[in-house]
Amino acid sequence: MDDNWLVRGTAGAVTASLLLGGLVLAPGALGAFPGTNGRIAFQTTNGLGTMNASGGDRLPLVSGTGVFATPTWSPDGRRVAFASNRDTATFEIYVTGAQGGAVTRLTTNSVQDGNPTWSPDGRRIAFESERADGRPQIWVMDADGGGPVRVTTSVAEDRAPAWSPDGTRIAFARGPDGNADIWSVPASGGVGTPLTIDPADETNPDWAPTGNRIAFQRGGTIAVMAANGTGQAPLPLPGGGARPAWAPDGSRILFDLAAQIYVANANGTGTVQLTSAGSSSLIAQAPTWQPVPRVSGPGVVDRDGDGVPASSDCNDGDPGIRPGAEDKPGDRIDQDCSGRDARWPLLKRKVGAALSTSRTGGYTLVASLVVKPVRKGDVLRLTCRGRGCRRRAVTVRVKKSRSSLSLLRYVRGARLRKKAIVQLRVTRRGALGRVTTWKIRAPKRPLVSRACLVPGKKKPSRC
Repeated sequence: MDDNWLVRGTAGAVTASLLLGGLVLAPGALGAFPGTNGRIAFQTTNGLGTMNASGGDRLPLVSGTGVFATPTWSPDGRRVAFASNRDTATFEIYVTGAQGGAVTRLTTNSVQDGNPTWSPDGRRIAFESERADGRPQIWVMDADGGGPVRVTTSVAEDRAPAWSPDGTRIAFARGPDGNADIWSVPASGGVGTPLTIDPADETNPDWAPTGNRIAFQRGGTIAVMAANGTGQAPLPLPGGGARPAWAPDGSRILFDLAAQIYVANANGTGTVQLTSAGSSSLIAQAPTWQPVPRVSGPGVVDRDGDGVPASSDCNDGDPGIRPGAEDKPGDRIDQDCSGRDARWPLLKRKVGAALSTSRTGGYTLVASLVVKPVRKGDVLRLTCRGRGCRRRAVTVRVKKSRSSLSLLRYVRGARLRKKAIVQLRVTRRGALGRVTTWKIRAPKRPLVSRACLVPGKKKPSRC
């Protein structure tokens, strides 16, 4: 199977109205595309998911057997198109709602269809397909899957289409894997125009919301150029990146790196990691940002002036509460109109320990105690209560990120007796902490339990 169908153009790993689910534009209303920044959809290990702009409040979108790839939001933020081989041996194009639910299949072929992208008016979808002659070419179909029309007729491979905000052109990658360039072509078809000519592999174009710039992947990093191909310059991303996606307001760019998702300012500064595999096997890639359209016009009621009509706003008296707003976990306020408060993101840390018990001596020794990984800002609180404890408590504030940190020095040599309790709390501001507790039962083996700690709370609870 060609991995290029899994992620856009480059081989890769694999209640209340929610997120404009009930948006109805009144007669005469105008939706400004793209709009403000909503949720982020992305490809996961076993499906598609969404999260808020800071990487929290993660929700499943679709899942099942097969691979689910390259999600892309409709311009009204109500639907997500994606590619999947969930039903067949080949990839086809599907559509689901902003909160998941029913899935509609748009294409049916014995060859590969992939990498969908919506037209700015939401009426059509561009995609790549091998249906004509076995080579991927750019096609356009109606949003319901009807009326497919071939746009490019190259002898080369054409992949990863991206529609311009004014709807007139489609950017795409042309060429074999490892030596592709960025081109653009009229959306109705015609003569293509090369935008890059470089020995490096260039793919995954994405238009800025203003239409005057294009971000794209060049080798292992991300570059930006003018829409006519001039002024090409790499972004100063510390580790490079792949599959760029502009924020709807043009202020930031999403990308993935090493199967995790990051965001940076549009000039490449201020990189922030949004997902982390931690101790799990989470894969997060191919991110795309939901546009929340601002609407105006006769008949539109928007009392708080936040750009969302009262019919779709769960609180039209507060501009900070609207679909797509940043939902702050733990404040018991549903800022994004999802029907519940956001969940605290779970701290991805693994605690490993080895304890040995002397059956004749009636005590337990700690042979190792390690936290993997640790990040600057983590707080590790180790406590010991009962007979044999050498220290009651010690707090370690991590000042430098590292792959692992040993805490053995604080418990080495302690002969822990029956009923002693050792507890390690790994916390971080704005995240659900990890709590591991060892109840000493010498000469029996210790009883280990794990729990979570909500920020601001003292007592651990079930995760």
